[in-house]
Amino acid sequence: MKDKILADLDPDQVDVVKQKDGPMLVVAGPGSGKTKALTRRIANIIINKWARPEEIVALTFTDAAANEMKGRVDELVPYGYVQTWISTFHTFGKRIITEFGPRIGLDPELKVITHPELFVLLSENIFTFGLKRLLPISNPEKNLPSLINHLSKLKSEDIQPDEYLEFSLKTGDERQIEIAQFFKQYDDFLRQRGVIDINGLISTALFILREVPEALPKLEARYRYILVDEFQDTNFAQYQLLKLLTNRSRNICVVGDDDQSIFKFQGAAITNILSFKDDYPDAKIFVLKNNYRSLPELAEVAYRLIRNNDPDRLEVKLKIDKKIDPQRSGKGRIDYFFYETIDQEADSIARMVIEEHGRGTPYSEMAILVRNNRDADPIIRSLNLSNVKWRFSGNQGLFGQEEIQILLSFLNAVADPEDTIHLYHLLCSGFYSPNGMVLNRALARARKTNRPLITIIRDDEFLSSVDDESKAVFEKAVGDIEHYCKLALEENTGKVLYQFLKDKAVFNRLMEEGIEGEVKIKNISRFFSMLRRLGGVVEVDRVPILIDKINLLRRGGENPPVAEADLDIDAINILTVHSAKGKEFKRIFVAGLYQGNFPTDEAHRRSGVIPIPDELLKEKIPRTDHLQEERRLFYVAITRARDAITLTGSRDVGGKRPREPSQFIAEAMDLHKHQLEVLKGKGVDEIKISEHGTSYTGRKVNRITAGQVDDYLTCPLKYKFIHILRVPITRHHAVIFGMAVHAAIAYLLRAKLEQRTPTLDRMIKVFRNNWSSEGFLSREHEDLSFRRGVRIITDFFNKEIGEPTPSLVEEGFSFSFGDIRIVGRWDRVDLDDGGVVIDYKTSEDVDQKKADREARDSTQLLIYAMAFKEIYGQSPKGAELRFVDTGITGQMKRIGDKIKKGAEKIQKVVDGVTSGNFNPKPKFLACRFCAYSDICPYEKKRC
Repeated sequence: MKDKILADLDPDQVDVVKQKDGPMLVVAGPGSGKTKALTRRIANIIINKWARPEEIVALTFTDAAANEMKGRVDELVPYGYVQTWISTFHTFGKRIITEFGPRIGLDPELKVITHPELFVLLSENIFTFGLKRLLPISNPEKNLPSLINHLSKLKSEDIQPDEYLEFSLKTGDERQIEIAQFFKQYDDFLRQRGVIDINGLISTALFILREVPEALPKLEARYRYILVDEFQDTNFAQYQLLKLLTNRSRNICVVGDDDQSIFKFQGAAITNILSFKDDYPDAKIFVLKNNYRSLPELAEVAYRLIRNNDPDRLEVKLKIDKKIDPQRSGKGRIDYFFYETIDQEADSIARMVIEEHGRGTPYSEMAILVRNNRDADPIIRSLNLSNVKWRFSGNQGLFGQEEIQILLSFLNAVADPEDTIHLYHLLCSGFYSPNGMVLNRALARARKTNRPLITIIRDDEFLSSVDDESKAVFEKAVGDIEHYCKLALEENTGKVLYQFLKDKAVFNRLMEEGIEGEVKIKNISRFFSMLRRLGGVVEVDRVPILIDKINLLRRGGENPPVAEADLDIDAINILTVHSAKGKEFKRIFVAGLYQGNFPTDEAHRRSGVIPIPDELLKEKIPRTDHLQEERRLFYVAITRARDAITLTGSRDVGGKRPREPSQFIAEAMDLHKHQLEVLKGKGVDEIKISEHGTSYTGRKVNRITAGQVDDYLTCPLKYKFIHILRVPITRHHAVIFGMAVHAAIAYLLRAKLEQRTPTLDRMIKVFRNNWSSEGFLSREHEDLSFRRGVRIITDFFNKEIGEPTPSLVEEGFSFSFGDIRIVGRWDRVDLDDGGVVIDYKTSEDVDQKKADREARDSTQLLIYAMAFKEIYGQSPKGAELRFVDTGITGQMKRIGDKIKKGAEKIQKVVDGVTSGNFNPKPKFLACRFCAYSDICPYEKKRC
């Protein structure tokens, strides 16, 4: 096992892995295998028994990165479930709040609120904060985006409300005092509503460690090793959290690269990594400079560029050698083109992409990197004209997608049928497709007579002047609006929109469009998720109220990210440079390289930003901070390439003055300004249209869950709807009920396991907090279901409170199955007397015969038993479904024989998903209870 951990590591990585204790700073250049070194170090700590798995914490910044780390560690350690806490900083902060929050009167079940939800919640209550200067009567929400961002930055800088208010009062600045008073009320306002913002997770965790006497000693004793990935992206408050937790053990290992610190706009403090050695003078420094990604010429260009940030770099400050040392041989290629117009630039990029593809490079091995989302628009147009498939990974753009614009128009038309613009847009969509000339006549008459469009198209005089087909279209549209307006009186926004999509067979249509349709379905799913979350913070979730808040969000600049095309489709990647962090490609194009765009203009960047007074900042910021940040961003861009880089820009981008080439081009290529030649690009009419269709490259399966196996075996198309397209559905009331009951049961069992004292009142509160009114047939139906849930919980509490403590509760597991990992989560495991795997069910009207049959046929229970065998070396003595409503337990018989058949089931699913086989398997009972039966064209009907 130890040999496996050290296998294929270079000497520098081995040193990182084998260091036993003490503070460590691992400076890891691009492509140096830092995540490999970090995860191998975690495994080495466990294998050598320097600490138990549960005594190790590893923190990073995205759920994807945390899951990748979990997967790598899981493959290295000889356990089927990893008890090491590997998560994002915010998830870790939430864990501290859940455990210790009640000591300071906090609800441990605080809901984390997103930026759009926060905007809507504050806009609903904007007049309760006593604002004056920050509350223009003509536009009360005008300053909300700036205020929200400002408070977020204050929390990331570990600035407390009282500290801010005291400083503001001394300045006498009335506007600043008003901001400080708003800040002081803000957190209490959120907590009274049972929510907390993202940065509040860290600031509240810090407050707990400082003010709850037992919290810090308990956590210091619990966590003997703390490791941090992407340390250069931590903010000031996160670093304070780390320093508090490692003050006793000092076993902190941070991995990062100051040259790749690019998230200052999100609060990242580069001073954390620059000052780490000052804070931990005894820290050992390790440098990973072997680059396994880029060819030598590309590495040389990147290093030449970043040296322009001297002397504010670790290489200078710590007197270490960070020069990238490429390990690949060959000749890299770097080109630079500066065009007269932005259209020439976009067209030439499309031409070069096609030429590169013609030389055998898959589209998916190329990427076009842009500084801002808007820079991608002309490139996307040229790629579309050239018939090149693409996927865009920006950080916004959902509201601008055609399919979402139509849905927004529908909701606006229902909210206000006299909204002419949105009704016109809805009529122009494929749902109605009226005669264009007739529709324009109606619009012209509406404008001339100063009447709304809906009045015109329902006017008998006007309808008598149009052909029968147009009349039928208009009557249908008016009838639809009236129908959905009536529905909107009774149902929430999501239900109304879902009914519209169902009535118009939208998902069926999009399924026929292939890849483009699948991306549209994913975008609609994202839009539904946003509606669901926003509906939870408005006072009443109805179309007129919620669409008004969405329109406010749009005017405030909010625009969620779009969905990406399937990664298994051969399409070129278009990414913002920030989104490209952590990725690599054979050839990259960096577009929009002109002064004022890349690097951006600092004055433009600060527009609308409320600055934090320098006197309150606890970090020392270099005077040239903005330009250095932009240079680091360009460094990240060009270090994504393995073999080739193409840099492009243009002089005429539509403004009043011509643009100059980015200074970074000259810095990277060691050119003088007069050497930057303007080239005329070929127009799109000269571009050879790609004749290559979209190819399916195969879906690689690295991990699969027990639930996914069950879904695929039930129906492969159902699997695709749920796990690939994520088609939105209105959740069934049984799902809502089951989730709420399971949350309450988990609370009770976890409290027993952690030797806390559970109460029935608290258990019912957890049930209530996880409840939703969605999906119930009526108010009476919901009330009956809620009372049933309280009865089940009460009976369960009274029965379970005196029973033995479970061994595992909601414990994640994983085990190897060939080249993939099977992952899941047990409801409960009792390890005494040979072990029993237990899954709780909320079904009613279950007798013993039915319970045993369901246990016998349950794929999930079978996989839970397989996991037990893989982890503990023997089949569990029992595998049970416990039906909490009736108190009946169904038991799986002959578990050992069943496990052998389970392997065949899993292999069938892996083979099907890998080959892209999602052919439907319609069966009457399965289709009858399928959440997608309304939109599935293959639904099995009763004859």
